[in-house]
Amino acid sequence: MRAPAAIPENPRRIALFPPSHDSGRRCGVALQSSLRLHRAPHGDGDDSSLTAIRCQTHCFCATFVPQTHCRHDSDSDRTHRPETFQVQLLMTTRIDVDGLAARLWKARLDGTQVTLSDDEHALTIDDAYELQQRYVHISGERACGWKIGATNQAVQDTLGVDQPFAGPILERFTLPGPVSYRLHKDVSAIVEVEFVFRMASDFTAHGDVDADALTAAIDAICPAIELAGLRLAPSESGPSAAPFIADAAANIALIYGTPVQQWSMSPLAEHPVSLQVNGVPVAEGNGGNVLGSPINALGWLAEFLGHRGLGLSAGDIITTGSATPIQHARAGDTLVAEFGALGSVEVSLE
Repeated sequence: MRAPAAIPENPRRIALFPPSHDSGRRCGVALQSSLRLHRAPHGDGDDSSLTAIRCQTHCFCATFVPQTHCRHDSDSDRTHRPETFQVQLLMTTRIDVDGLAARLWKARLDGTQVTLSDDEHALTIDDAYELQQRYVHISGERACGWKIGATNQAVQDTLGVDQPFAGPILERFTLPGPVSYRLHKDVSAIVEVEFVFRMASDFTAHGDVDADALTAAIDAICPAIELAGLRLAPSESGPSAAPFIADAAANIALIYGTPVQQWSMSPLAEHPVSLQVNGVPVAEGNGGNVLGSPINALGWLAEFLGHRGLGLSAGDIITTGSATPIQHARAGDTLVAEFGALGSVEVSLE
C-alpha cells in the first residue's frame, strides 16, 4: 500500500474522527454540523490518500486510512465486513480572497503597500489568478486587455517560474501617448519597453495555437511603455510569482503610441527598440527578447487563456513583456521609447 501523501507543514490539528462508511466507498465527516467532506471513490486500487477540500475560508486536508476486516468461515467462503476509514482532519487557514483583493485595489489608488499575513504568504498561483478576478470585480473598472509578464528567462529565474504569467489591464490605466502620468509620492516605477497588439477579432485557442490564424486576428501593433510596480511589501523570502500575479501582475499603467496596421510578423524578433530617460539613452533591445518574438508571447497568452476557458476579444490590448532590460523612473522623468518604423511613445512622469 502506498504511503499517504504528505500533510502540509505545521497544520492546525482539529480532531480525530471515528470511522464512517457507506456503500459507495465514500467517507465523510461533519465539522461543526455545517461542513461535510467526502472522499472521492477509489479508481486505482489505492486505499490510502490525502485529499484537500477547499471552502471559501479554509483549506481542509483529510487523511483516509482504510481498515478492512475479514471473517474466515472456511477456505472457500470468505465474508468481508464493510470497510471503515479512520479520518484525520487538519485545517490550514484559507486566504480571504475578497479581503486581499480589496486591500490591493485600495493600495493601488492610495500609492501604499500591503503587508501579507503569514497565511497570505502561502498564496499559490491558482489563488493568485482567482484573486485577479475578484480584484477586477471589486475595482468596478473595465478590463481592456492583458499584460504578459516574465517573458524572458532572467525574470523567470528571479521569480522561480518556468513560464510567463498574465494579468488584466484596466482601461483607467491604459492611455494613448504622449501623456503626463502622475505617480504617487515616493513611488519608483519599473519601466518596460513593450510591443503591444490590438485585436481585430475574437480569438480562442483550442489546443495549439495556429500562428497564421492568430496573426489574422490582430488589428494593429503599437509601441508602448509599461509602468510597473508591486503594491506588496517586500518579503523576507524574496520575490515570487504568486504575489506579482495577484497584484494585477504589478501593472501601474500602460502608455501606447499610434497603432500601426501595416506591419509584418517576420521581422519582429530582430526589430530594435530603445529607451531614453530625460534625453539620455539608457537601454536597448529587440523583439527577440520576448519569448523569441512578441507574436510568440501573444500565442502563449491565447493558449493560456484557452486552458482556462477564456479567449482574446476584439479590441483587447495585449502588452507582451519588456524587450529591453528594465529601468526605474520617478516623478519628474520623461521617458521616450523608440521603435524605428513602428514609431515612438512618450510619457512624462509627475
